[in-house]
Amino acid sequence: MNEILPLSIGLSLVISLVFSELFGILGTGLVVPGYLALSLTHPKNIALTFLIAFLSFICVELLSKFLMIFGKRKIVFILLFGYFFGYLLNYQILPDIDLQYLSEVRGIGFIIPGLIAVWYERQGVMETTSVLILAAIFVKILLIFLLGNELENL
Repeated sequence: MNEILPLSIGLSLVISLVFSELFGILGTGLVVPGYLALSLTHPKNIALTFLIAFLSFICVELLSKFLMIFGKRKIVFILLFGYFFGYLLNYQILPDIDLQYLSEVRGIGFIIPGLIAVWYERQGVMETTSVLILAAIFVKILLIFLLGNELENL
């Protein structure tokens, strides 16, 4: 996986640039589609990552109604909430739930949900989510084309 991750991120940068030029919309933080592409075989993890991102986005939007949160401060708050919810769900809540279908569910990283949430705030939830999923699928297709059977060893 160590050799595949840099390739996936590089492809993610190219795909994100192409999407930005063609559609005028980014698939978040440029590297996020590469990480999601490696997790497309684990849809529960992707769903949890989007849930964490959405919770982070909503919390900061609610806080900004009462506090002056804008610019860099807002981005940092979103990333911190993403980190907090990711840690809380991955290490505190989900391991204690004794359900078979939740036993292996984990969010993707600690910063990835925050990056998604930052783009939720900038572009909108539906736009960001749809472009991100499309970009991740394109990255995965290119990885399959370039690596073939090596991806099965993940």
